[in-house]
Parts: sequence; C-alpha cells; structure tokens
Amino acid sequence: ELQSQKAEEFVSIYVPTTPNPTGGYFVLVPQSECVELAMSVDDALKYIISMGVVVPGDNPGANPLPPQLPSAALPRA
Repeated sequence: ELQSQKAEEFVSIYVPTTPNPTGGYFVLVPQSECVELAMSVDDALKYIISMGVVVPGDNPGANPLPPQLPSAALPRA
C-alpha cells in the first residue's frame, strides 16, 4: 500500500474525461501538490463537458477560478 510506504499524505483524484464525465481514471497525488479550487460542482461539470469552452467565472455571480500558479509550482511529468 502506497500510503503506508510514504510519510506524506496522498489524495485520490478522479479525472473525468469528455464528453462523458462518468468515464475517467483515478490518480494518486501528494497532498502538498494539490490546489483546492473555489469551483462549484455545476461549474466543474460545465467546464468538463464543454471541453473547456465554458469557463467558470464567465457568468456574473459565478465563482471565479483561483489565480494561476507559477510554472515552478506545477507538478513535473
């Protein structure tokens, strides 16, 4: 088990695929590498299903996306 082998906490993240968000895959990511978004489930589904065409925050009253992380903070492939 990965969690017992590492001192760091990991989170399971479901990555949905378009156009059907019920299909996708899970990834294990160190919690320190995660950024929690201020996005509703509805906005997230619109973003996924539209393949990024409908961006949360374009609608008045919608939750805006958080500021972009510097490239040095992004996970390395």
